[in-house]
Amino acid sequence: MRKNKEDVPEEFVAAHDIEGKQIIDDSGKAIGKVESIYIDPLTFNVKGVSIHNGSFKGSHFIDSSHISTLSEEGVVLLAAPIDAQHFEELYE
Repeated sequence: MRKNKEDVPEEFVAAHDIEGKQIIDDSGKAIGKVESIYIDPLTFNVKGVSIHNGSFKGSHFIDSSHISTLSEEGVVLLAAPIDAQHFEELYE
């Protein structure tokens, strides 16, 4: 068992380091910020993120199948949402 934070592999990212970072669509446009990261408690896999304060009113869930990259710099999506009206349809 690892006991020191320094022993964590460099390629790992802490969830709190991603919260508040930009969510970018596939064209490079910032569409909001990461509100929360959702993790499956059984597998410890990331299942998605919620977006807030972007082009969309309120919070919206983005499933991990729509995420290209998740890092300390932020989240990059595989595709851009068409518009706020269709956001929930695209990312549910």
